[in-house]
Amino acid sequence: EPRARAFTILELLVAMSVLVVLVAIVSQILAMTGQVINAAKKQLDLETQSRIILDRIGKDLSNMLVAPGVAPMVICNTGDSASGSNNDGLAVVTNGRPRDRSLLTDSAVSVASKDIRMAVMGYRVMSTPDPRSPHGNVPALNWGDGTITWPANGMVRDDIQAKSDPGKAIAAAAADLSTSGTSMLAFQPMGQGIFRLEICYLLDDGTVVTVPPRDVNFPSQTGNIYALALSKATSTDSNKRFVKALIVAIAGLDSKTEGLLSAAQLISLANVLPNPTNGQTPLQAWDFTSPAATELRAKLAAPNFPPPVLNSLRVYQRYYYLQNAQ
Repeated sequence: EPRARAFTILELLVAMSVLVVLVAIVSQILAMTGQVINAAKKQLDLETQSRIILDRIGKDLSNMLVAPGVAPMVICNTGDSASGSNNDGLAVVTNGRPRDRSLLTDSAVSVASKDIRMAVMGYRVMSTPDPRSPHGNVPALNWGDGTITWPANGMVRDDIQAKSDPGKAIAAAAADLSTSGTSMLAFQPMGQGIFRLEICYLLDDGTVVTVPPRDVNFPSQTGNIYALALSKATSTDSNKRFVKALIVAIAGLDSKTEGLLSAAQLISLANVLPNPTNGQTPLQAWDFTSPAATELRAKLAAPNFPPPVLNSLRVYQRYYYLQNAQ
């Protein structure tokens, strides 16, 4: 009778070794797949947040009020060393409604009267507490609002006086954009991970500029604060050019990559993204994927920043045509 043949110990060891190798390979593939899915989800979160921010800016601009003595106010390069000196700011008077003042604790933005007629909306990058970051305060895009009202008991205080006049309100908001003050705007974070805000201007003749024509009704606004000229009649430009559209761009990182950077590194990263030149949009100035952008890619790469930064950095841009421009 023939004997039953069994596996030798050597054959079992070989089979087990092959099985271990296969399990290790499959585990590595699953781990890499999980990392890719997680990274894609974080990028999707950043993209969704950026779209919401740009939609919100568009909504405020679509509700913008333009009248004698009232115009959108921008600050070109806030000079804020705590959030990136190249960042811009924007403030507009809108027909929208501000947040309930009773929910705010800052006395500088309190309103005695309930007769709130309209609001000032502002955007700027500020040093902000970020619960997702292990580094505490980091640069982040903030949104602020302020009330414009006509109190029944008369204009008895300077802050109420400002809130009763849209022109004075927008000027006060411009001061908040440059100093992180709260005389008009009550800021709150709306874009964690968004560390760069840049605004360029499309003029009526089709040119793109980095410094907009000023509104003649705001002679006191000098330096890097501009009330935008939206018509030939109000433009101080020698050729009477005026702003037809804002070109707004933001740059950000997903939460995981942002967590790799300290506040100082995020500020440095914001400053690495250059200001555009005339004829350039922010997206063109920040296009580090361009073959010609070798210098910018070098600044964004190691050893200046961790390797994930170059792969995770995202830039979003949108044109906003101003209905009141004519």
